[in-house]
Amino acid sequence: MKHIQRKHATPSRTPPRSVGIGKHHRACSPRVEIAPSVVFDDLLPDLAHGNNGFAWACCVFHDDNKPSLCVNVESGWYKCMSSSCGATGSNIVGFVSRLLGYEYAEARDYLEQHYG
Repeated sequence: MKHIQRKHATPSRTPPRSVGIGKHHRACSPRVEIAPSVVFDDLLPDLAHGNNGFAWACCVFHDDNKPSLCVNVESGWYKCMSSSCGATGSNIVGFVSRLLGYEYAEARDYLEQHYG
């Protein structure tokens, strides 16, 4: 397992892209490609793959007994279709952040350590 050293990047005037772990996220870090499908398959044991890159699982953000969480295994997008939950996000870093209660940077580091 790689040892990742946290460094604080200097603030930039341009906002960071929020497309996930596959883009440059710090000037001092190399590009890390992590397939969202690998992370979803690991963290959602009942994941059922469907068509066009979408899959369904019981939602991990609320007590769920039938699949209501829709994920895109290619982009990392996710949305719970339950009216009582409604969890949604656009990338795998946000999913891990919400699931594990991490800040965005901590979730990114977790993904690099476990899947990078």
